Amino acid sequence: MSKRFAWTAAAAMALITPPQIAWAQDAPGAVPPDAEAGVAGHYYLTGMMETGSELLLQPDGVFKWYLVVGALDLLAEGRWTAKGEVVTLIVEQQQTNNPETPVPFEQLVLTRDAEDGALVPGEPLRGRYVKARAD
Repeated sequence: MSKRFAWTAAAAMALITPPQIAWAQDAPGAVPPDAEAGVAGHYYLTGMMETGSELLLQPDGVFKWYLVVGALDLLAEGRWTAKGEVVTLIVEQQQTNNPETPVPFEQLVLTRDAEDGALVPGEPLRGRYVKARAD
């Protein structure tokens, strides 16, 4: 396996050990999302066969996302905001193992399900991101 694709095996680890990146929240006057909304957390994609995806919404307004489907691996990092039942992801960095298939969004709007708190993406994604339970 080439070094170019070596990051693929570590995609899930990016959620646990984030790289040292200077994020926009480090800028003076940056305001993190409303912590009272209870949106921050670790989410897993459900409802899509043969697809793996996780979304990490950190309390400081940083998100990390990955999607693996077949031989395609996509990673994105950036900023997130929450307003009411709408969560918006804005991509600042992305990686893919296929340069012809970039992350399919620069901004993604997810709607929070009032019943279970799952985040439901709009086009071009499908399924539901369900928050991991704290055991």
